[in-house]
Amino acid sequence: MALTNQVPAGVDYTATYANQHSIPIVSATTDITLPVLGKYCFNTTDNMLYRYDGSAWVAVAATGGGTVNTVHESRYEQTTLQTVASATDTKLIFNSAPAVSAADVTGTGAFTDFLLNRAGVWLIEAGVKYAANAGGGERHIWIQQGTTFVVGLRKAQQTLANVAALPATLSVCTALRVSAATSFCVGTFQNCGAGLATDVGFGGINHVSLTWLRPL
Repeated sequence: MALTNQVPAGVDYTATYANQHSIPIVSATTDITLPVLGKYCFNTTDNMLYRYDGSAWVAVAATGGGTVNTVHESRYEQTTLQTVASATDTKLIFNSAPAVSAADVTGTGAFTDFLLNRAGVWLIEAGVKYAANAGGGERHIWIQQGTTFVVGLRKAQQTLANVAALPATLSVCTALRVSAATSFCVGTFQNCGAGLATDVGFGGINHVSLTWLRPL
């Protein structure tokens, strides 16, 4: 007998099949009182698919949503130019709050520091555009773990050397395995000999995005 995913003709799906889920739909994983190894469930509170590993429910996939609990990524942008002092490691300020706040990410320090509240593999990406200047020198951008600059905690970096009078645009991206309650910031550096402003006239070029990909 052939298998089919189609509902038989004349059958009211809602009345007949609504409660026959192979994957339980719950508002909290604690609603399942006798979980077994390998069991899956769907949590409507955070729109996440969970798998039971024998001792705990582990979120394995984000399925999308539009609320603070169902969004599992965040993007912050810089909409007001920032002047970066010469020869000084400086945090980029992302003054624009995300369009949708996410419970997984807490932006602090006037949106210079970002706390990742969910353990897992995260994709972190950032970009900055500097205004033109005649001073030359270098331009740097990097992703930094923690809230203070420590060279050993830089996770990814891009450098442009011998920058001439033209504007300079840099971007950096990395995927990292992190524990819950891990902080990150985005650092930048320039040494043209004077303060140099970022350029915010090209949409969301100056930004940081933090996206949860999967569990550890």
